Amino acid sequence: MRDPKLAEVARLAGVSPGTVSNAFNKPGVVAADTLARVMTAVAELNYVPNGAARQLRVGTSRTVGLVLHDLTNPFFAALGEGAEEWAGLRGSSLLIATTNGSSDKQREYLALFEEQRVQGVLLQPNEFSRESLDKLRARGIPVVLLDPPPSDVHVPSVSGDDLAGGRLAARHLLDIGRRRLLVVTGPEGERAFDQRAQGAMEEIALVRGASVTVVKGEATIVAGRAVGAGIDVVDFDGVIAGNDVIALGVLQAFLERNIKVPSDIAVIGYDDIDVAGAAGVPLSTVRQSARDMGRRAIELLFEVIVVPECERQVVFTPHLVARQSTVG
Repeated sequence: MRDPKLAEVARLAGVSPGTVSNAFNKPGVVAADTLARVMTAVAELNYVPNGAARQLRVGTSRTVGLVLHDLTNPFFAALGEGAEEWAGLRGSSLLIATTNGSSDKQREYLALFEEQRVQGVLLQPNEFSRESLDKLRARGIPVVLLDPPPSDVHVPSVSGDDLAGGRLAARHLLDIGRRRLLVVTGPEGERAFDQRAQGAMEEIALVRGASVTVVKGEATIVAGRAVGAGIDVVDFDGVIAGNDVIALGVLQAFLERNIKVPSDIAVIGYDDIDVAGAAGVPLSTVRQSARDMGRRAIELLFEVIVVPECERQVVFTPHLVARQSTVG
């Protein structure tokens, strides 16, 4: 037996389909006697409203979209956990999408979230698309970036101070006497990696006799191992990695080659993921709390839901965590 339709409820109650819709979505605007007729017809027909469809029509979905580069890096997984926990406390669910660095996938997911009328979107952009953001916001869907926006675009964001973090990593190696430094960073054009490398190079340039070489590549443990396998300790006495995943790959290669860390060469990473302190040689790193960033992004998103004009830029200050890979 087929399910009754909203139009049948309307006919039985002697009202328009719009009035039936209002009875479910905006009962306060429906007269009491009319509302009673609608509810009587609902009971008689055993009509069950499509809650999901109703939410989409009125834009009240209890879902938040999160678009990340990938979840293979434990940092992003922890950020997602923090966001999910905080969204749950707000009575919402988190829908996570990963782009693997694809701008096409980013556009597809943003279009999907627009169709689903999510409460809001947290976006770690592969590229900044003003058109995509404008479409979402025109539909009343707020967006919080997980990277600072371009200077001429006013969008709320949550991020780390990557320039300062790069300086912090370089200063630590310089302070322990390292002068021949290698910066191993991620793909060119990814703002966080570019900023960390820039900060490191600026700090190294302040010290007479210090030199720096920059290698760019994939932000993976495999890429880190490849770099570590080719390093000659005669050329370098310190490595600054763009994230902990790269640094752990470098460390693995050094251990396989019996290169002593840190006496032969010191290594520092970035992010302080959970496994950094449990590595064969506990990894020094620049810490930013992924879970705290995820939670703060959800908080800011709900601020924007209440105050759409909010353009708050939340920047987390990084901190040095010195372990055996640099201080022995």
